[in-house]
Amino acid sequence: MVRDALFSSAITALLAKGFSTREAVNEAKKYITGAIQHSLELGKGNGPTNHSMIYIEGQEYMRMNYSLYLVADVSRTERHSLEKSVEQAIIGGCTAIQLRDKNISDLEFYNLARKIKEVTDKFKIPLIINDRIDVALAVEAAGVHVGQSDLPAEVVRKIINKDMILGVSVTDINEAIRAQKEGADYLGVGAVFSTTTKLDASNVSKKMLKDIKKSVDIPVVAIGGINIHNLSDLLDTNIDGIAVVSAILGQDNIVQASKQLREVLIVGGIYNEL
Repeated sequence: MVRDALFSSAITALLAKGFSTREAVNEAKKYITGAIQHSLELGKGNGPTNHSMIYIEGQEYMRMNYSLYLVADVSRTERHSLEKSVEQAIIGGCTAIQLRDKNISDLEFYNLARKIKEVTDKFKIPLIINDRIDVALAVEAAGVHVGQSDLPAEVVRKIINKDMILGVSVTDINEAIRAQKEGADYLGVGAVFSTTTKLDASNVSKKMLKDIKKSVDIPVVAIGGINIHNLSDLLDTNIDGIAVVSAILGQDNIVQASKQLREVLIVGGIYNEL
């Protein structure tokens, strides 16, 4: 049965992420039960109304988990080691990966995206492509993320596959409400702290972050300057996850850095295991 196959696949994915056998079985049961309770038609594609569930490799459903979202910015690490860095981040607890680069050629970015997707597929982790809709479609990524200066969300939604995740960067309530109305599946809100990885990012206050979260019905991911030292300041904002760059890629031990962030998120009730 499809349900049995999905149950086995979920267990395998969790074991690959370091869960014990008992933990993997328990979490896989929660996943299958949740899918049934939400009337998800297992094995048939998630459709445009349930983008928390995504179809990977033509055979498996896995949840889009925003808890610890790594933005794999090529400029923050050596390109030849980016695949390894992403793998280590996933082992440490990252639940989603976004590939971002503004400075390499189309062909270079496409080839890099293919390599990164091999890693994310191995761990059944969704890959989101920043800005480049063509590359996202070409490599069959889980989704695409756009900013306020990119194509409007409603246009992107018409271009991409109906099952793909669409993320939109916002800085205020009006942008958030508009993005949701135009078909966004989640919002990236920031910069919540000063950051050197995106110099054109506007600062978003903690109050605004909370207000944005209250104004929409889709997941909200905080981004911008978040690290192990200031993460605790966001635990009372009711966000669905954090997106980081240097807090993981800029550290000597990527696995440990990811684990430390994961532990803080667990304490704050933000980290979802599956």
